[in-house]
Amino acid sequence: MLHRITYLLSSLPLFWISWRLFELWIRPEAVPDAESWIRFGVALLLLEFVLLHSGVFVVFGFAAASTLLQKIGVGVGLTLFYGLFVIGFALGTESRAVLEIYGLVMVGRFATLVVDREKGTAAILGRSVLGVLFYIPLMFLTVLFPIPRLGIVGDFANAARTSGASGVWVDDPHRPIAAGALYFLAMALCEAAAAFAKQGQSTGSTGSTGSAGSTGSTGPTGVTAMSD
Repeated sequence: MLHRITYLLSSLPLFWISWRLFELWIRPEAVPDAESWIRFGVALLLLEFVLLHSGVFVVFGFAAASTLLQKIGVGVGLTLFYGLFVIGFALGTESRAVLEIYGLVMVGRFATLVVDREKGTAAILGRSVLGVLFYIPLMFLTVLFPIPRLGIVGDFANAARTSGASGVWVDDPHRPIAAGALYFLAMALCEAAAAFAKQGQSTGSTGSTGSAGSTGSTGPTGVTAMSD
């Protein structure tokens, strides 16, 4: 019963961020400070790529370390290395929240591995594999094929065009917003479905070990807000 509650609770932030991204895509005028949210949505999807990529290296780097000091070194080294990319995303989209979310997820990963390495490894690897299965196809779909702009037109379409950012996602923010809405919905449904799977078949919650959306950010100016 406890594992079901854990999975269901972990799915709630994922459902919430998916709903907010769908709302941005369809009716951005209904979202307070929508421009900041659009920039955050672009940064969030970029952050998710870093988290998916780093998951395997975190697990195997931690497993290769034999002493506590080495494990700390692996944790600090990997966090700083991937953090350089996240800093670039944060500066390019003017959204400092991605840095805070990144820090929380990385701390959660290492804490999970310290408490129970076997379960932590299964959770991080399982979530990374599942995330890649959704992330890569959605990236190709939303970059290579026409995606309706819906409500992201006019000033909303220019929201991600900051002085330090460029690229298809910046020029056409409806693409990453659509991809993010679908991606986090898929991850949320998988998390909720895991709550009703047999306990021995589950691979672990995504809450503290993986997804950017599972940290529960609630607004555009920090961890509870999204942009400076």
